[in-house]
Amino acid sequence: MINLLRSWDKDKTIPKPLYYRLYPSQEKPHKFYSLLKIHDENLPLRPIVSITGSIAYQAVKYLASVLRLLVDLS
Repeated sequence: MINLLRSWDKDKTIPKPLYYRLYPSQEKPHKFYSLLKIHDENLPLRPIVSITGSIAYQAVKYLASVLRLLVDLS
C-alpha cells in the first residue's frame, strides 16, 4: 500500500492532501471475532473482521465515500 501511494505521489496521480490522508500512520492488526447466530439451529458462528485502525482503514473509508457519490448519481 505504501509503495503504491509513493508511486502515485511520484507520478502526481493524486494530490498531496489525499496522499497524506491515505498514508497509513499506524499499523494495527485486523480484529477477528465471531457472533452467535441465535436465530439459526445449532447456534453457528458468524465471523466478523474489524479493520478500524488498521493499515487499510483510511483507504477503505475514502473508497466508500467515492463509491457513495457514484451510487447517488446512478
